[in-house]
Amino acid sequence: MALDETTEALFRAADTSILLALLPLLQSQIEQTSTEMRRTGGQRKDFADADAEITEMYSEALASLHVKLGDDPDANKALRDLRDKVNDSLGRLREGDGKFARQFEALLGYLADLKQRELWVLIELKRRGYLPWLPWEGRLYREDA
Repeated sequence: MALDETTEALFRAADTSILLALLPLLQSQIEQTSTEMRRTGGQRKDFADADAEITEMYSEALASLHVKLGDDPDANKALRDLRDKVNDSLGRLREGDGKFARQFEALLGYLADLKQRELWVLIELKRRGYLPWLPWEGRLYREDA
């Protein structure tokens, strides 16, 4: 994945001190974003676990109540109404799971962008001679190679 043309032109025009100053900032943002991704992933797992536990307990309770109520039509109607309300609530919980997935995807894209910028800065510092090339990197990244 390459930087977009505007960002690359901006970085190429930057003097070395700006590129050096960007590295700790990029690394800090990478760490913060990684932490947020772990937190979001953990919340999503907790959310899914709670959803599964609630669904299991609810199913057991409904089965038990249905057996106890027998053929009483009024009680069975009340039970169906209760079931519909709980199913509606569970449906809203599952919609929240999609929110976590979208948030995680956005964080992943942001992290990839940060990592690409960090890599670009490091390669540019090597091109300018401030950092040494690893033996196999020169052939991959040097413009004059």
